[in-house]
Amino acid sequence: MDPETQLIEIAVSGRWTRRAWAGTRTLLSSCLAEQPAGILMDLSRLDDPHSQSASLWRTAAREAGQSPVPIRMAVCLPDDAALAVRLRRVGACHRLAIYPDLAGGRAALLSERPPADELRITLPPLLNTTMTARNVVSAACREWDLHGLRPRALFVASELVLNAVEHAGTSMTLSVARLMSRRRSSYRPQPLLRLTVHDLSPELPRLLAPSLTTPLERGQGLRIVDAAAETWGALPTRTGKLVWAILKERPV
Repeated sequence: MDPETQLIEIAVSGRWTRRAWAGTRTLLSSCLAEQPAGILMDLSRLDDPHSQSASLWRTAAREAGQSPVPIRMAVCLPDDAALAVRLRRVGACHRLAIYPDLAGGRAALLSERPPADELRITLPPLLNTTMTARNVVSAACREWDLHGLRPRALFVASELVLNAVEHAGTSMTLSVARLMSRRRSSYRPQPLLRLTVHDLSPELPRLLAPSLTTPLERGQGLRIVDAAAETWGALPTRTGKLVWAILKERPV
C-alpha cells in the first residue's frame, strides 16, 4: 500500500491456472480487508487467452463496492486483450474500470476517492510523541463532532504510535481521517474514523495471545487496538509498513 495515496497496487502475471485463481483470490480478500482507498490491478502480463479469470475480477469488484466505505477497483489491460473485451461485454466495466496503463488507472482511482477530512503529522521516535498524537486525535474528534469515538480513538492512536516508537524506532507519519459510510438500512451517513501510522521498519506487528506471566510481552498492546477498533491491519510499503485501524460508533 502507498502510505500517501492509500492505494494498493497488485501485479498478476503468468499463466492463469486453478492454483493462480486460489492464490489471487486469497490476496484480493486480504487487500479488501485492509480498507484501502482503491485497488489497482496490473493484468497486462497475465496469460489468460480464454478470459477464465473474468469472474474473479467481477466478484472482487462487487465485494469492493459493498464495503462499508466503497472501495474503487481498476484493472490495467491492453484495449485489444481478450480479457478486456470479455469484461466489457459482460458489463463489468460498470463496477470495474479498465485502463490501458497504470498511470491512467492510478489517476482515475485518486480522482474518484470518496471525500474525506484528514489530518496528517510527522512525529519523531520519542516516548512523549504519544501525547502529541493524542492531542491531534482529540482535536480531530472535536472538529468533526465525533465525541463518542474520542476515548477509543485516543487509546488506539497511543498504542499505534507507541508500537512504532518502541519497535520501529524511526520517524513516523500519523494520519487521522473521517470517512463516511452508508448503511443499507438508512440514508444517513455513518461516520468512520481511520487512524494510520506509517513508519520506516518493514517488520509487521503481530497480535499475541493473552499472557499472564509476561503481560508486557511484545504485541500485547495490540489487543487494545483489536478490542477498540472495528477492524485493523498492517501492510508493507515501499519504505516500511503502514498500520491502520477503523473505528465507528457503537450502541450504548
